Amino acid sequence: MGLPRPIFLNLSQIRLPVMALVSILHRIGGVILAMATPLVIYFLSMSLESADSYQQLGQNLDQAWIKLLAVVVFWALGHHVFAGLRLLLIDYYGRPVKGRDSARWVLVLSGLSFMLAVLVVLI
Repeated sequence: MGLPRPIFLNLSQIRLPVMALVSILHRIGGVILAMATPLVIYFLSMSLESADSYQQLGQNLDQAWIKLLAVVVFWALGHHVFAGLRLLLIDYYGRPVKGRDSARWVLVLSGLSFMLAVLVVLI
């Protein structure tokens, strides 16, 4: 008899608990931050190079795709920080921290950080 066949799990049909959703978003946010770090460092070096490069960077940052990228990076940073703090609290306090409630708070704070990022980029 052969090995059992692998089971295909369609994640769009599975109802994930809030804690699993926060965990998945935490990992996605970390990947986004890791990928955005070289671009952010390049923008920083460009802004510090000279007055002309600073002006050019300001003009480049007015493009819509860069504004969208900035919103995504700001959301990823906010969510990653809040989810990381949640995990630190769970590690430190253990059982008294309710996982589901803290995960909901992380999602609320993540949504607020997304709205704040949109406001900052648009203004």
